[in-house]
Amino acid sequence: MQSKLLFILLFHLGIANAQVEIKFNELHSKANLAYLKGELNLAYQNFNNALLINPSCKDCKEKCESIAKTLRNNKDEQNRKRALNGNIFSKNNEIQQTKKTTQYEKIINEVKPSLVFQIPNTIKIDLESAFSDSLLNTVYLSKHEVRQKDWQVYCNASGKKFPQIPANFFNPDFPIINISWAEAKAFAVWVSKKTGEIYDLPTLIEWQAAREQLKDLKSEAWLYNNAERSPHLVCTKNTFSSGLCDIEGNVSEWLEDWSDKALIEQSFLNNYYENNDNFKNRIVAGCSFRDEDYLCFKPFVRSFDSAIHKDFIGFRLVKRNF
Repeated sequence: MQSKLLFILLFHLGIANAQVEIKFNELHSKANLAYLKGELNLAYQNFNNALLINPSCKDCKEKCESIAKTLRNNKDEQNRKRALNGNIFSKNNEIQQTKKTTQYEKIINEVKPSLVFQIPNTIKIDLESAFSDSLLNTVYLSKHEVRQKDWQVYCNASGKKFPQIPANFFNPDFPIINISWAEAKAFAVWVSKKTGEIYDLPTLIEWQAAREQLKDLKSEAWLYNNAERSPHLVCTKNTFSSGLCDIEGNVSEWLEDWSDKALIEQSFLNNYYENNDNFKNRIVAGCSFRDEDYLCFKPFVRSFDSAIHKDFIGFRLVKRNF
């Protein structure tokens, strides 16, 4: 009886060993196939499972060690590349930020070397023909608005900071913008000291006398309909017969005058906008690249706080002989 039981036990044990060997051979074959295909993770998993069944499998052990080393090296390489890409991305961001922060300064520096002070080119304006009761017969109005390169010369000489101007509005020969009335006035004082002559902001009467020369608004003014919402190079529209340009269009211009009701009535304006200032601010004359044509067929005058900075307001100078 005992012999029979032992036989049965050995028989079943033999079957179990055979099944274990079959399972081992199956795992080993799958592992080798995956290894040949380069599927290292799957190969490692199968070799490792085969080792659990047969710890004495030398091939399984060597392949596991080899695959583990390769996988570690691959991971290290991926991490290295990821870190490198991260550094490159970070560096690119840093470069982009540097470009953003220095773009304005670089543009300015490109202009600086060629800048020298030039006495404003002025055009004689006959006030008497426009207004018979004018206190002066003639003044000399600058041909065009003060340009950005003119303002840069002033900044270089005075230590003043160049105003912040959008990149697409920046050009040495565009009118200077984002300048307050007081800053424009200070520039006139600086030019006067520089030349020994009297320069100032034009009065409303002087600006109107110059504006009388306007013949064709479309060919002589950069306005909303043709300016593409941007200032332009000075004097690129048709000039007046006298040589003046951009009296209307391109940018509006600070004037000397306060927005005084009596002055407005005296100047015969019928196209004046108070901006609810109750006649307490400085006058800005002329349409800009932001203004529709229909506003500009008559002299267009507004008033603003003298401390305000606008990207459509610039100025020009007038020279007086008294």
